[in-house]
Amino acid sequence: MLKQPLDVELPNFPRFFWSFAQSGDIMAHDATLTRIIQFVLTDLCSKCHRYAYYQAKYERMYWIDRVVPILHCFGDRSQFLGFQWCEVPTDEHVEFTIDPN
Repeated sequence: MLKQPLDVELPNFPRFFWSFAQSGDIMAHDATLTRIIQFVLTDLCSKCHRYAYYQAKYERMYWIDRVVPILHCFGDRSQFLGFQWCEVPTDEHVEFTIDPN
């Protein structure tokens, strides 16, 4: 599956991946991995079609833009990985959200 798209032109890339026919004798985890690859490469294709002037301005943008979607897709499809938003409350926030009554 990973060698065949090398000959596909970028505009036809998503259609190729979503019309890719899997053999009927693959195991469930192989089918899950194939689905993960389809989602990740479709997202990558979308990023390749961005406007040229888009430039990430922050050091964390690479991780948020490129790595997190891969991990997120892996977690959604495999259920082996989950995300929970982690926020460290500031003292000022705690002071204004505590009910004195």
